[in-house]
Parts: sequence; structure tokens; C-alpha cells
Amino acid sequence: MFIKFKLYLTVVILSLSSLSAASFNVGYIGFDPAFVPGSPGVAAFSINNLTGSNSNIDFPVLTEVAFNGTLTVTYCDANLDCDDVLNQKSSALVIPSNFGPTNTFDPFASGWVFPSDAIFRFSQSSFFGSVVIPGNPFIAKDAQDVSRNYSLSSSSLDFSLSSTDPFIVLLTINGDEVVGGEIPEPSTYFLLASGALMIALRKRFS
Repeated sequence: MFIKFKLYLTVVILSLSSLSAASFNVGYIGFDPAFVPGSPGVAAFSINNLTGSNSNIDFPVLTEVAFNGTLTVTYCDANLDCDDVLNQKSSALVIPSNFGPTNTFDPFASGWVFPSDAIFRFSQSSFFGSVVIPGNPFIAKDAQDVSRNYSLSSSSLDFSLSSTDPFIVLLTINGDEVVGGEIPEPSTYFLLASGALMIALRKRFS
């Protein structure tokens, strides 16, 4: 009899947790080789958080998300042979801790600047980071502009850079849609489980 009760409970809980995966843009890393014009000028990287109050149709996460991570840039000074590893330099640029949509980013203060005549080895440059969502589920809009609830399934933000032209690299997260709205509170689970138990008893003894 206990086994039958357990099966009923499992069916109910799984039906509430039916998930649909989706990917969301939450921001981007930008590179501007002429951030400050000159000879040489200044090349700069930027970090941009477009969640919460900064969200829009292309960056649809309405819940504030914070970034953490490190951008590793390999480069060498102008007029040097950058194929020679002895001339190569590596700089680790750290995102200000828990960088959220209300934070401002100054590439000079954060050290994300280089001489514009530096030779970048983007094939050897990379970024690794993660996100922090205060509370879960988080809210995002779908293609029909409908707000839905999602639970975070992947927060890894890692990639290699590949261009010396101005560019942006999107930061994305993966989420699983919570079908039927909010994830139930523990008390809700208890009520649902109690209801399933009553159904099981009624079917067992009817």
C-alpha cells in the first residue's frame, strides 16, 4: 500500500516540475580599439549588465542578475614579434564583485584599458565567469513578450575572444521554464501531497 501512495506523490510532483529549456541574453563584454582616439590612443574592454532595470526586448531577464568573472587578455607591445612567447604579456581583468545592473563600469578604474597600438592575441584570450540570481525562480519575457518564471539551469559564462575589430560578446544563461507559474512553497507541496494521499486512499478502498 505504501508503494502505491509513493507513486501517486511522485506523479503529482513531477507534473508540477515539468520544464522547458531556454537561453537568455543577460549582458555583454565589449571591445573598442579606439576608446580614446590618439596615436597611440586607448583600447578598452567593457562589461555591460542588461538585466533588471536595464532589460529590454533582446535582454529579457527582468530579475536583477549579478556577474562575477575574469577576462584574461594576451597581448604584446607594438612593433614586437607577438609570435615570440617571450614578448607576450597576459593580464587578468576582474569584474568588480557581484556587478549588477545598477553598477557603473569605468574601464580606467578597473584596469580594462590598453594602448591602442598593442597587438592582441585574442586566440589566447578568454573569459570565465558566472552569475548570481538573488532568489529563484527568476522572471524573463518570452518571444511573445509574456513574463514567465524560470529556474536557473546553467550560469557558466566562458568563451574565447576572436576579433581585433570592435565587437561585443554576449553573456547568456540557460533556464528551465517553471510550468504553471511560481515554484510551489514547501507548504504547497504538503497540501498537494495530502490531496494525492486522499485520492490514493479513496481509489484503494472504493
